[in-house]
Amino acid sequence: MDRSAPWTVVAVAVLLAMLPTAATQAARLRTPPAAPGTVLLVGEVDVGGTHSGMIELLLDGELQARVPAGQGAFQIELPATGAAGMVSLEYLAPGVRLRSLLGGQQRLAWLAGRDGRLTAQDADGLRVTPLATAVAVLATTVDGVPPATDADLAEAIRAAWGSDLQVVATALERLTVDPGRLPAGFPDGLSLVADVAAFNAALRADPGLAASPQLVFDPMPVSSVGLADTRPVLALAGPHGAPGTPLESNGALLMEPHGQGDVLLHGMDDRPQLYAPRPEMSGTIQLLPLQSVPTWVGYAPCRGDEKATGMLVATVLGRDLRRHWRGQGVSLWQIGTDVVYEQPDCPDPQPWQERRIELWAAPGIPRTRSHDAPAMLVGRHALPMVCGVDYPHHLVVEACGRADHVLARGGSGTAYPVGEAPVALTWGRDASGAIRFAYADGRVSRQWLIDAGDGVVQTVAWVAEAVIDGYTATGSGHATRIRGAGMKAGRRAAAPVPAGPRHGAGAP
Repeated sequence: MDRSAPWTVVAVAVLLAMLPTAATQAARLRTPPAAPGTVLLVGEVDVGGTHSGMIELLLDGELQARVPAGQGAFQIELPATGAAGMVSLEYLAPGVRLRSLLGGQQRLAWLAGRDGRLTAQDADGLRVTPLATAVAVLATTVDGVPPATDADLAEAIRAAWGSDLQVVATALERLTVDPGRLPAGFPDGLSLVADVAAFNAALRADPGLAASPQLVFDPMPVSSVGLADTRPVLALAGPHGAPGTPLESNGALLMEPHGQGDVLLHGMDDRPQLYAPRPEMSGTIQLLPLQSVPTWVGYAPCRGDEKATGMLVATVLGRDLRRHWRGQGVSLWQIGTDVVYEQPDCPDPQPWQERRIELWAAPGIPRTRSHDAPAMLVGRHALPMVCGVDYPHHLVVEACGRADHVLARGGSGTAYPVGEAPVALTWGRDASGAIRFAYADGRVSRQWLIDAGDGVVQTVAWVAEAVIDGYTATGSGHATRIRGAGMKAGRRAAAPVPAGPRHGAGAP
């Protein structure tokens, strides 16, 4: 006899009594409508020149659909097979070929939602541009194979050099506008930039292909951003060099809130600078310096007389942030800088203004921080260590490997740098969300988790300061943190040196 049956009946009866009326129940238990059979992709082709052709939709490299398209908007249907790891678009016209990697099919269907419609505001890959093509090229050449999933794509972009992306996108735009600049044997710019050796030879023969990249990037469409998109911090990472390698770098950029609405930018200058952010309707964030100070940057040939050399002084007028591309776990940001230069001891001391841009990858910072709670740091860990360095003309703080940190409850601990005496420290969370380490010898380091990794090996962005010869120096970068395990003496990992840029070698 089943003695549990009476209790089951009673439990069901009690549960039914607790449920709302039939009308309310029907509303609350209503299931969402079935997913649409297809996802409508609404994108745009944005590139210079006059041409028209076709947009092709590919699933894992296999052609699925084709529609006529030219510059401007297009629509194409994505079949809901749910099997493709990578969806891509290609734009084909005489002398023109562009490519854009959209990511995994299931993720795109999820982004489209119930109406089954996906636009460029939802997925930047629906803007088929020279930059999207550069992303597709670099994501393939950096590891030798096309990325098969969203995670593969994010890893490849974080491994690539921003300067490579900048050079490739700039050249693609100019080759599209003027296909006559293509070397013999190459039908379009995509086939040229995919051949690294041939592309570098083309740049040496025609340096103007990659010159003045701001003239190409500034007019590009951007995904609208606000200050919320830079919170809790915006960590702009240096290249890994190869997918899956630890990210160890000095001089990477980090922007964090400071005071009443201002932001502090680390890594762009010798010392962090304060800016007032001004979001614009165009999607750009203007950064206005709170204090513009002329800075000596070295000596250079005089503009009026190249046989003479004069001191070069720069004053930053402002910077701006633009987000050009987003994928799963990574985005690409442009930092533009407007500078006035002067050579006061040259025959012609008239100042002149220049604009330069840089392209940086930003890893998506994990939104949940339960795995990074201070209490979980109690114990022994291998954490980044920083050291002050006295270089000629300036003082800097750089990462000097990792050191065992034994952290106790209550915010005390000890660091054991290899080859140095143990250093007492205090630690805890600060207002920006960083874990702050203050060492007894005056060094201070703050670390933000930017990649949770496998929960043991993680990536952090750091900013730090140290006293060198009585002066305070600062630095910023990215490093690997190993939770819950120590580093044995003599096994301090050296930072891997990423392979240098491959596109643009030999170009000025």
